Amino acid sequence: MVFRNINSVSLRNAEDNLYEHLYAAREIFNTELFGDALPLCVITLQRKNRSYGYFAAQQFGSKDLEETRDEIALNPVHFKERSLIECLATLAHEMVHQYQFYNGAPGRGPYHNKEWAGMMSAIGLQSTSTGDQAGKSTGDKVTQIIIPGGPFEKVANLLIESGFALDWHDRTETLRAALEEKEQSKPSRSGIRVKYVCPDETCKQYSLSGFDAEIACVRHDAQLIPEQQKKRR
Repeated sequence: MVFRNINSVSLRNAEDNLYEHLYAAREIFNTELFGDALPLCVITLQRKNRSYGYFAAQQFGSKDLEETRDEIALNPVHFKERSLIECLATLAHEMVHQYQFYNGAPGRGPYHNKEWAGMMSAIGLQSTSTGDQAGKSTGDKVTQIIIPGGPFEKVANLLIESGFALDWHDRTETLRAALEEKEQSKPSRSGIRVKYVCPDETCKQYSLSGFDAEIACVRHDAQLIPEQQKKRR
């Protein structure tokens, strides 16, 4: 198997060109798995409802309103946790939706119907609602299993061997976990008593209260401040 136009995109040492890699993979899949039947599309990176990806028909339009483009969105949050071939399987999954839109009868809304499941099987992907062999092949939320030795696996493996990579991923979950860990490591201020004093040097009034308390000195019409803050003046 020889990839047509594979040399038009440099896949090696191009870690910054995430979109170029995705478009190159999409072009190869279109040629090898769909017989060049798919029109051009716009590939985007979205974090929609923790899904792996989605297809939106004719989502983009040209400024002159004369052309439209379909959208294939992939969730970069999952690029780190999933294997490279699994990420490519999601791309092929959404391309099947695009193929069905132009060559079949899509189910209502997000429903994956029997026709779609059959198209998945034809390119070497088994649809499953649970992620394993026991899952239904149809439903609103469906993923896929790579069929060993099938067309998709053969093409994807050759693509990966040619240097395809997804070296970047979204760090939303990593940053959220780091923030939560930082917050949990902060010492608790509950139960801490602070000595508040009047900012007037002649005033001897003070109060012991909790952190961030707001107490006023009636005699000098001033708000008491932490004693340590007064000493720094």
